[in-house]
Amino acid sequence: MTEQHEEDRPTKRRPNIVVIGDVVLDREFTGQVDRISPDAPVPVLDVTAVRQTPGGAGLTAVLVATGGAAVTFVAPIGDDRAAAALRDMLGRYVEVIALGHVGPTRRKTRLRSVGQSLLRMDDGGPGTPTTIPTERLRAVLRSADVVLVSERDIESAVAMLVRIEKSVVEGAGAAGLAAMLSDPARYKGKKVGTLLCGGNIDTHLLANVLVRDLVRQGRIARLRVAAQDQPGALAKITAKFFEGGVNIIEIRHSRIFTALPAKDTVIEVECLGACGFATPIMVNEEFIESVTPEKVSQVLSQFK
Repeated sequence: MTEQHEEDRPTKRRPNIVVIGDVVLDREFTGQVDRISPDAPVPVLDVTAVRQTPGGAGLTAVLVATGGAAVTFVAPIGDDRAAAALRDMLGRYVEVIALGHVGPTRRKTRLRSVGQSLLRMDDGGPGTPTTIPTERLRAVLRSADVVLVSERDIESAVAMLVRIEKSVVEGAGAAGLAAMLSDPARYKGKKVGTLLCGGNIDTHLLANVLVRDLVRQGRIARLRVAAQDQPGALAKITAKFFEGGVNIIEIRHSRIFTALPAKDTVIEVECLGACGFATPIMVNEEFIESVTPEKVSQVLSQFK
């Protein structure tokens, strides 16, 4: 058995990550409060330490870099003293591509004592964008280890989080889960962490996402049944659903908006989700509970 030296072992490739966003300069003044100001009823902070760190997307870039990734950070950065401090701090961890920016750098200053925030002050910004190194940005983005996910996968991820985790997450916040759903083989057998963030999603859009997801699962279906408009016809149709093991709770019956002869009618069937049940079906204005794709096929076969 040959001895393998450390330098001979294959090195693990560092993932190449591109972070794009705004950056601010976070400043923290920490000290002690032992007295109240004589000219106003406010505490007097005796500053003992001052700390500056990148904030916003800049902090995200630094954290990703300290986790072992090769990070390129793209952000609008000006040329004032605060911007120079940001360039210096970011340059220790990431490659910085500065987009043209005219105006003061955004700063957030916090006054703290004994672990508590006394005051926060914001100043600077917004600025005006200027030059953008388009070709360099394209090259950087092409070299990044990026997983592109479709809108459909994002919708499925949002719906899954609501259905299983009972958590509402906006599309961007569910992109990590969507990537795993789109290519499960890539992540099989691995421990994968993903951030779930942001509940900024319109309620109507969320409702559409949830219903569309049920359709894709085969848990929602719509059937149209043409029948003779005579006594007992509807009863015979609903009996077929009963034989398929489906409970009807609403039916719609259309005699007017149809191209069928006057003595015929159209009955529509839809599958809809209901809490506490398997998927239901709706026959015109009648809901049917406990529906599965197999039961839908069984019911359909009886109307052929």
